[in-house]
Amino acid sequence: MLPDEGFYILPPLVLSVDCEYDFDEVCQGAGRLTLPSDSRFWLGDGQHRAAEFLQAYLEAPAMMNDETVGVMLLPDAGNQVRHQVFLDINANASKPSKSIATLFDERDHLADVTRNLLALPWVERYTNLERTTLPKSSGDLFTLNGWRDANRELLANIPESNWDRVAAGYWKAIAETIPQWRDILTAVEQEQSVDAPMLRQDYICFHSITLSALGLLGQQLIGESGQVPDLSGLAAVNWSRSNPDWEGIFLFEGKIIKNKQSATRFADYLQAAL
Repeated sequence: MLPDEGFYILPPLVLSVDCEYDFDEVCQGAGRLTLPSDSRFWLGDGQHRAAEFLQAYLEAPAMMNDETVGVMLLPDAGNQVRHQVFLDINANASKPSKSIATLFDERDHLADVTRNLLALPWVERYTNLERTTLPKSSGDLFTLNGWRDANRELLANIPESNWDRVAAGYWKAIAETIPQWRDILTAVEQEQSVDAPMLRQDYICFHSITLSALGLLGQQLIGESGQVPDLSGLAAVNWSRSNPDWEGIFLFEGKIIKNKQSATRFADYLQAAL
């Protein structure tokens, strides 16, 4: 994918070469490397990046003409270490969590809208910015990825120019309606702490399935108008995790099942309560 504008990075490639070489040092480890013309290179890391660089050059040569790509070159006479190099680089590789990706992705408008929710003090105070799931002992109530998933549903039919306004207005209205969320707002305003693990244990409204369902509910109610409707009916919902209504909606034999189907059933339930 070609970058549209601004800052971007071309990560280095890792190659091994199966020949003898000459290196003339000029200054403090820097110098000139000379390789035979019949040298054979093996691309140990960066096969996809190399293909993408080539494709980018073919699609936009003017953009790529002045670019350079870093290369780490490993001597491997006899092809003794190439497979170990590949294993060492890739065996323990891990992608950043979805929450971290949302926090750092400057090109994704939805991620940008989600980060902007952190301007709300109660969201900033009780949202974990790194994890996609919270351990039982966590002092947080939400994850950044949970907010992003909810915003994706909420804003599906909203023009992008209105995303920030609708998201901020909708979640503010929700927080002022659901009693347990309203208590969080009050606690933050009064600089008091809450027992987050106990709240997550006792109330379903602090789980990501609820965020997704509320996002879908907003999508159904707001449509393209961008106007937040009356949500007062949500105050009467029994948000206790022990509410028997949840069984068969998103709770099955006491276990929360989060997928699009369960979130949709939950959203339909909440809409009926309005």
